[in-house]
Amino acid sequence: MYPNNHCLSRILWGTFISMGQGRRKKPPLQKRAKSPMPNQPTPSSSWLRTLFGKAWFLVTVMAVLIALWQAWPRLSVFLGDSLDPKNPYSTLFLVSNEGYVPIADLNSECKMTFIDNRRNTIHETVRDSKFAKYLAHSDKSTLPCFKSLTLGQNASLVEVGDLTVTVTYSVYPLSFEYLRREKNFHFSAVRGPDGIFHWTLLN
Repeated sequence: MYPNNHCLSRILWGTFISMGQGRRKKPPLQKRAKSPMPNQPTPSSSWLRTLFGKAWFLVTVMAVLIALWQAWPRLSVFLGDSLDPKNPYSTLFLVSNEGYVPIADLNSECKMTFIDNRRNTIHETVRDSKFAKYLAHSDKSTLPCFKSLTLGQNASLVEVGDLTVTVTYSVYPLSFEYLRREKNFHFSAVRGPDGIFHWTLLN
């Protein structure tokens, strides 16, 4: 016997339903959420940051230069006692290192020029090699200009005196000859009413 039309319709409908259930739709792909962009610096804040960096660099450079200037050797000369009030060149001159970097191997040259009471100009030079071996901060040493005591009786004839002191030295521990430095001091002396000479530093 053949199935009737009603049964055939039911069979076909059941087959269609089962095929439809087998083909389920895939779930739609979810789009990835975009990560938020980091905050970009505004032009004004970037300009201020650059300006602050340059200002800090300049301040640092100035601080280093000032520290070097304070530490670098600086020579000063002070007047001491006089061995003979009638001889201006018998005054004891003291040289001092005012910097924090020590100096070494100090040489000196004292050039003396004076005019006597007859208006004659007389010259004398006193040199001393390594009169001081080493000078730290605030250390002092006596310049050998007082060795001009050989003026003898001519000292009483001095009316106007002139003295130029040249000190050469090495910055410790650099002892190379081409790195040696030089400092000049120029003094002038005039006899006062009391007969004693008074020295003044000209430079």
